[in-house]
Amino acid sequence: MQQAVFTVSSSLLVVQCSMMQLGLIVLSYLIEGLVHNEGCGRQSAEGRSRVPQRAERAWKDRATWRRKLQPHKLEGRDVRGSLHAERARGGASLCEDVRNAIERHETRSRRRLADSLNKNKCENPGKFWKIFKKLRGSTPLTYPIKHNNQLLLQTTDKLNAFQNHLQNLHITPQDPNFDNDIYIRITDHVTANPQLYLPLQTPAPQIQNNIPYPLTTDITANEVAAAICRTKNPAAGPDNIPNIIYRHYPQRTVEFLAAIYTASFRRGALPPRWKHALILLFPKPRKDLTNVDNYRPISLTLTICKLMEHILNLCLQQYVDDADLIPQTQAGFRPHTDIIDQILKVLTPVETARERRQTIAIVALDMQRAFDTVWHDGLRYKLTNLGLPPQITRWISDFLQDRTAQIKINNQLPTPLIIHGGVPQGTVLSPILYNLFVADIPTTRQTNVTLGQFADDTIYVASGRTIYVATQGMNNALTDLTTWLKQWRLKLNVSKTQAIL
Repeated sequence: MQQAVFTVSSSLLVVQCSMMQLGLIVLSYLIEGLVHNEGCGRQSAEGRSRVPQRAERAWKDRATWRRKLQPHKLEGRDVRGSLHAERARGGASLCEDVRNAIERHETRSRRRLADSLNKNKCENPGKFWKIFKKLRGSTPLTYPIKHNNQLLLQTTDKLNAFQNHLQNLHITPQDPNFDNDIYIRITDHVTANPQLYLPLQTPAPQIQNNIPYPLTTDITANEVAAAICRTKNPAAGPDNIPNIIYRHYPQRTVEFLAAIYTASFRRGALPPRWKHALILLFPKPRKDLTNVDNYRPISLTLTICKLMEHILNLCLQQYVDDADLIPQTQAGFRPHTDIIDQILKVLTPVETARERRQTIAIVALDMQRAFDTVWHDGLRYKLTNLGLPPQITRWISDFLQDRTAQIKINNQLPTPLIIHGGVPQGTVLSPILYNLFVADIPTTRQTNVTLGQFADDTIYVASGRTIYVATQGMNNALTDLTTWLKQWRLKLNVSKTQAIL
């Protein structure tokens, strides 16, 4: 944007009355990064220019503007009248000029992006598709949906179908084959120990102990600042406040956030708004898009809650790694590990068996709706058994309790639904919570069977001199796994299960 946008007389800039409007417009420069032209202010660390310097000075002098706008008293008579109206018109005109300039800049930016498509199509295909997706924007859900033997075309009908589907999905899993004795025992344990899982009436004092992990200490302003800098720029949640806004907070505001987070952590409680999410539906590749089950729900939560999740996730990850709470068979959602580790772990016994001319049996399994069907009380029980401090267990318990969500399709929102089960996909803590929930998956009793995990994907590799030896080892491993699945109310996705002999 050219600096000419702010070539309004200084007197008008001082006396304009639409302070909040102009403030939001100036903030929009910081949020969207719309200013790219030369001569529009100093450059940021990424090489992109920020708001014009004149606008920055005006925003910093907003306190002076407010004093100018106070009603003037002269000999007991309010002379605000016509002067206020004149200032209101001037402020509205200034805001309109800024909006028009932003629109012109957006148009020029899109044209530059479109012109660069031809250049990048051959030179850099990856960059080409990135620009293409940026120009295309979000794609509305235009496919018809089949629900209850009906073909739904209207957005309202689709919302109701998805809402009923997710409401039935996010409940405590029930199945006649599940182990009800374990269910009753764990439910009674959670009910009988509210001090471990329910928020405290008053914040607990800080505990001074020898635990070398900051899981029981107050959250500091340095931790908040580090989380703000470390966090990328994900999509904003229901409040439409992105992370980049937090990066421009002054130190005093960061300290205030740290005090809020500490109070939340000590009580083990979250504000209800922190537990509300917008759910966006993303189609699964190569699936029938008329089926509501073939869309992946991703939750967009408040940035203020995501920042606290980042702080706790870092501490929890350190605690889990040092205490070795997650088995080495799991490579998903863990730092310094990736799918290559599991591929090598699986291929090693396969190659060894081939060299020895042995029989190989492989079974690849997939958990059905793994994140969406995590049993809340079962997760609470496991967190306590793993030895996590009650402060973090209490906070995570409330983080999962009484969550609400709204599905967003084509910019339409239905009434909120209540989530009674699962960990919300898209939140920071969900991956590590899922890993802790499945951390006690039974290891193989046989030396000829290898277990590998990557998130909710599980693979068993068995080898033996004969087919009987290989299949017997595999059957024993699958029997143990079946018992464990029934205890913790999980199911396998039969359609994605593959066996190779």
